[in-house]
Amino acid sequence: MAKSRKGHRGRVPLAAGSPRLGVTRRTASPADLIPRAKPAIDLESFLAKASNANPKFRDPAIPGISAGAATSPEISSAQARKAERCARDGARLISEGHPAEAIPLLQRSIELNPGAAMSHHGLGVAQMTTGRLERALEAFTAALRLDPSLATAHHFRAVILDNLGQTANAVEGYKAAVVLKPDIVVAQIRLGEIYLGRRLRAESAAAFRAAAAAAKGTAWARIAEARALEASGAVDDALVAMRAGAEAHPQSAEAHSLLGKLLGEAGLLAEAAAHYERAAELSPDKSFGWFGLATNRKFTADDGPLIARMNAALARSNLTPSYRLLLHFALGKAHDDMGNYSSP
Repeated sequence: MAKSRKGHRGRVPLAAGSPRLGVTRRTASPADLIPRAKPAIDLESFLAKASNANPKFRDPAIPGISAGAATSPEISSAQARKAERCARDGARLISEGHPAEAIPLLQRSIELNPGAAMSHHGLGVAQMTTGRLERALEAFTAALRLDPSLATAHHFRAVILDNLGQTANAVEGYKAAVVLKPDIVVAQIRLGEIYLGRRLRAESAAAFRAAAAAAKGTAWARIAEARALEASGAVDDALVAMRAGAEAHPQSAEAHSLLGKLLGEAGLLAEAAAHYERAAELSPDKSFGWFGLATNRKFTADDGPLIARMNAALARSNLTPSYRLLLHFALGKAHDDMGNYSSP
C-alpha cells in the first residue's frame, strides 16, 4: 500500500486530467509545464550558409512574425567574408562554453551582413544561453524572418515563449519545428506535456511516441515511451518502464526526474525524493530536481549542505525565469520546514 501524504506541508494542488493508480497522488506540478531539456547547440547547423529544407516549409507566416523575409543591402565580398569570420568565431566560442564572449562578435557579423539568417540564429543561441531571453527572442524572430525553414530557430523561440508563459504561441513554434525536423526530440516531448496538461491524451501519446521513435536507444526514448504510457492512462506500466529507464541510464537527470514524478504521484515519497535529489545532483541548474525534492520530503536542520547546494544553483546566471521561480519555491519550502522565517 502506498504511503499517504498526510501532514505534508509542501503539497501542491492537483492538476486537472492527472492519471491515478487508485491512491492519493501528487499530480502534475508547475515543473511539468516548462521545457525539461537543455536545447543542444548544433554547431554544424549554425555554420550552415543556406538551408536545404523543402520549399513548401518556407512559409513566413509564423506567430508573432510579420510576413516577408528581410533582405541584405549590397555588401562587398570583403565585408561578407569578415561577417562570416565573426560568425564562425562566435560559433566557436559558443561551442567552447563562452557564449557571453560570442555576443559582440555575432552582433558585429550582423552589422556587416544583416541578411545572414544564421548570424541572427547564433546570436539568439548566445543570448539564450546567457539568460537574456527577450533579446534572444528578438534574434530568433529576425532569423526566421530571413529563413522560416530554420527548425532550431522555431524550437528555441518556442522554448523562450514557453518560459515566458506564452504557451499558445510556444505550441505553434514547437509544431513548426517538428514538421521541419521531426528528430527534435525535446520539442516533441514538450508538445506531449502540453497536450497532456490540456487533457488531449491521444495527441499527447502521439507526440511522445514520435519522440521515442526519433530517439531510439537513448534515455530520451525511455522517457518518451514512459510518458506515452502515462498519457494513455497506463500509469502503473509507465512507472515500471521508468524504473528500467533510470536503471539503464543512471546519468540522465531527466530520467531520474520523471521517475521521481511517477513515484511521488504513487505516494512513494521517500523514493521519489531520492531520485529528484539525484536529478539535482546531475543537473543543478535544472530546478525541476530541486522542486521535486522539496515537494516530496521534509527538510531538517541537518540539511544545511543540501540548502547550500540549492543556493549555489540559484546563483547561476543562466537560470530561466521559470526555473528560478521553482528554485525559490524549493528554498522557501526548505526554510518553512525548518521553521526559519527570518529574513536573510
